Amino acid sequence: MKNKIERSEYLINLYYDKEISRKEENELFEILSDNEAARELFKKMRMIEGEVSLQKEAFPEQLDAKILNQLSSISSVKKNNNSELISILKYAAVIVFAVITSYLFFLNTQYASNLERAEKQIKKQEVLINQVINNMPAAEVTPNQTEQIVIVSNL
Repeated sequence: MKNKIERSEYLINLYYDKEISRKEENELFEILSDNEAARELFKKMRMIEGEVSLQKEAFPEQLDAKILNQLSSISSVKKNNNSELISILKYAAVIVFAVITSYLFFLNTQYASNLERAEKQIKKQEVLINQVINNMPAAEVTPNQTEQIVIVSNL
């Protein structure tokens, strides 16, 4: 009995979904002619289908177009907000990169000037060392005895 009720519900659903074959439709009408509960279910489904069709007619034809237009306007507003945010972030990134670049340029010029000063100082020290070396008197080495060596400067 339970199997017949389930089968009748299944066939009724197929019928109202318009997915029933001819063979299943014949089987459905045979079940409806024999089973009172299946006829009641079929009538209730017909009433539900009638109400649904009335509800479909209650909506204006241009409702879908209005909804789609509103959705497109909402999405364009969101796109504008996103594009404004993206452009602000781009400008902020450009400013940050400009500040970093100018700071690195400043550091580079400082290192270059420090290097120039160091090179000048090294050249001055080299000249001074050469002058000291050139102005020193020559040293004379004379042995006094066979074991001692005496170095005397000619200052």
